[in-house]
Amino acid sequence: MLAWLTVLALLTLTAAALAQQDELIDKLQQSYSNTKTFRAKFTQESTNKQTGLTSVVSGSVAFKKPGMMRWDYDEPHAKSMITDGYTLWIYLPAQKQVFMERFNRHYSSQLPVLFLSGGADLREQFEIQPGPAADDGVQAYTLNPKVPTPGFSQMTLLIDPQKMHVVGTIFIDAYGNTTKVGFSKIETDVPLPEGFFIFTPPADVEVITSPQ
Repeated sequence: MLAWLTVLALLTLTAAALAQQDELIDKLQQSYSNTKTFRAKFTQESTNKQTGLTSVVSGSVAFKKPGMMRWDYDEPHAKSMITDGYTLWIYLPAQKQVFMERFNRHYSSQLPVLFLSGGADLREQFEIQPGPAADDGVQAYTLNPKVPTPGFSQMTLLIDPQKMHVVGTIFIDAYGNTTKVGFSKIETDVPLPEGFFIFTPPADVEVITSPQ
């Protein structure tokens, strides 16, 4: 009898935990669906599976619906990736070059870009597996695509349940390479002019246009 009561208690606790996790995912989806702008500082660690080498970059990032995005890299080398949703500019100030191409050619369907810009439906597109909460309360959710996606294997969202912010992502591509991005100083629904997502090359910069 005691064993059955123990099993029943565990099942009840498990059901309650799953319901709480489902509620968190729903709240996160609603929060990012309703968010118009997103701005943060970021640190990105990229590890090559084959070589084991890790590179670290940092800077600031901003999103604005629909489809606008800007990544400004400060360390170790200055670089900017800017799009108004149609054109992508990759600016390398040290080389005095800017590369231009259509944004949707490579980037518009990639995660975490798609989710942070409010364009992904988590439950519809992914199998979601909750992980253990960290000591600071940050909750991890691993996303596996329901439909095989070229270049994408798995992504983990790190969620602050108090502020309902994604404070980090762990992205694993089809080759097993890992990219970890941590966000800090997060601001949402702050004024961001559309001109912030358009790049006008300086006069002394070479413009290189990719084939369509």
